[in-house]
Amino acid sequence: MQGLCAQIRNRLAFVVICGVSASVAAQQAAGPTFEVASIKPNRENYGGWYNVTPTRYTATGNTVVQLISLAYDLRAYRVADAPEWMRTERFDIEASIIGPRAPGDLRVMLRELLEKRFALRVRREKRPIEVFLLSMARSDGQPGANLKRVDRTCPDKPQTPEDRCGHVEPPGSYRSTGERWEAAGFVNFIERVVGRPVLDRTGLTGQFDITLAFNPEITRLPDGFSGTLAELEAAPVLPTALREQVGLKLEPATEPVDVLVVDAVERPTPN
Repeated sequence: MQGLCAQIRNRLAFVVICGVSASVAAQQAAGPTFEVASIKPNRENYGGWYNVTPTRYTATGNTVVQLISLAYDLRAYRVADAPEWMRTERFDIEASIIGPRAPGDLRVMLRELLEKRFALRVRREKRPIEVFLLSMARSDGQPGANLKRVDRTCPDKPQTPEDRCGHVEPPGSYRSTGERWEAAGFVNFIERVVGRPVLDRTGLTGQFDITLAFNPEITRLPDGFSGTLAELEAAPVLPTALREQVGLKLEPATEPVDVLVVDAVERPTPN
């Protein structure tokens, strides 16, 4: 009898150990999660930034739409049917991170946070909204002088400036060397400037060097700019600069584009 009891105890211990191991393995497979310490209204009405360390996530003065933009990797104007408070009320978040992180995990964690604490329910659909169409400006379809097709090798560790491919965005300008048009870096830059979806109708492919200077419509010198305000003001506005310098044009239109529709949302639950 004692031998039978010992066998039963051993089997139960094996089951418990296996159960715990399976639970840990499942948690690790599911990836890291937030252990939220607090979500509080930001009464100062400032912020809009966040900081991430291996064990901590801190967001200061973010609106819910800003959090959605980060969680779903889209711009705020692609969030549809959001109540006004989602765009105006700000929140401070302090959370610890459990488990190792891989690229893309932060977005997944933020989605889970929004679902649990803000009762957020969203879906994707196409809707006709105001956009800009980017196309070739010249009737012969040729690019402008500052949009030069190139064929350049882009090594991971360039030895000379000529080997380097990439782009920079000084205030009121855009410069790139050897970037592939298909990467949509230039189109995304234009979209950020105009604050509206930009649909590429140029038909361009391959690598280009691009130099663009335009008037950013500012009233003071931006940080890091070494020129004068007069130089910025003298530059043409973006649509004119695109046409004259790179041979492209922007035209307003209404087109169906992918948006994230807010079906349900609530102010955050108490800590």
